[in-house]
Formats: sequence, structure tokens, C-alpha cells
Amino acid sequence: MMHFLRFFAIILNIQTVLNQILETLQQLEPKAQTNEKVWMDAYEVKSYFNIHRSTLYRWKREKILCPAKVGRKDMYLRSEVEKVIKESRLQSFFNF
Repeated sequence: MMHFLRFFAIILNIQTVLNQILETLQQLEPKAQTNEKVWMDAYEVKSYFNIHRSTLYRWKREKILCPAKVGRKDMYLRSEVEKVIKESRLQSFFNF
């Protein structure tokens, strides 16, 4: 009987954790579906996508990425950067 109670307690704990995960995912889902434009500065782009600053500046110079100027800062659309990175990784994969 003692083993059954432990097993039941473990099942309840797992169910609680799974419910918390489900609630968190449901809260995140609407944010992912919105077509909200997310702008990032050069530092955020370099950090978030783990690319070197020379790569970012080369893409800017070669017009692969066209940032918007906000004051003296270059601001990049995250969706555009993601697209360029996906394309460059695919290209490097096939040009081995």
C-alpha cells in the first residue's frame, strides 16, 4: 500500500509539472503568431545569433541586410536577420 501511495504522489507531481508547462506554452503561443516587428540593434543581433561583428557589417556593406537608421544606430528586423542566417547556413552546408 505504501508503494502505491508513493507512486500516486509521483504521478500527481508529474501531472502538476505538465500542466504548468502547458500553461506556459499557451501563453507563449499568441506572441509567436502575431506579426509584430521585432527590431534589434547590432549588439543584440551579434549576441542573439552568435555571429561576429565583421559578418554583420559585411552583410550590411554587401546589401544582404539593410538596417533602418534610428538616430545614429542601425536597427535590424529580426525576421530579416533570421532569413539571411538560414540562407547562409544552407548555402554553406551545400558548398562543402
